[in-house]
Amino acid sequence: EAVKAQQDQRRIVGLAGLLGMYRMVAVRISFAERLSNFAAAVSHELKTPLTALRMYSEMLRDGMVESDEKRHEYYEAMTAESERLSRLINNVLEFSQLERGTRELSLTSGPLEPVILETRQLLRAHVEREGFRLEVDCEPDLPLVRFDRDALLQVLFNLVDNALKYAAGAADNRITLSCAREGNGVRVSVRDFGPGVAPRQLSRVFEPFYRAEAE
Repeated sequence: EAVKAQQDQRRIVGLAGLLGMYRMVAVRISFAERLSNFAAAVSHELKTPLTALRMYSEMLRDGMVESDEKRHEYYEAMTAESERLSRLINNVLEFSQLERGTRELSLTSGPLEPVILETRQLLRAHVEREGFRLEVDCEPDLPLVRFDRDALLQVLFNLVDNALKYAAGAADNRITLSCAREGNGVRVSVRDFGPGVAPRQLSRVFEPFYRAEAE
């Protein structure tokens, strides 16, 4: 009986060791996959504005743009792409802080509508250049809420950017920023009229860096 008990104990210890090793390896594999997905996502997102900036700057450098009107248009496009690049870099820094748990919120109490209107003002030229209309629909007399202004702007910028990317070609070219009372708070929404997320992809919509196969 004593020998059997010792054998059983050794088996349990061995299984526990194997389980611990499996979990350690799984964590390392998961981290490596997240790192790889992160690098791929960042490279993919940075490529578009960098390509546009290089194309416009080379055309201007080589004297291929003769009219002042066209040059002004290209300068505006370069400004918009550089602003987009800045937002992407800010997203990378934000993600890094979130991963390390060092992201600190700067909460303030106030109305949300001015932030929604500021978002429209900052993004309007970029949105219109992509062939969309950016509208605001906020209910009157909304309550004051606590929020981080910079974080809210960043979320709204990202959602509008996604709408421009995935709703391209939609029959309805509106993107709507709305805010409505919900209990004692305010619900902020960004809506486009593109195809939306396929039902089979909905369960994975919050996975970091996940992209559908037909992106």
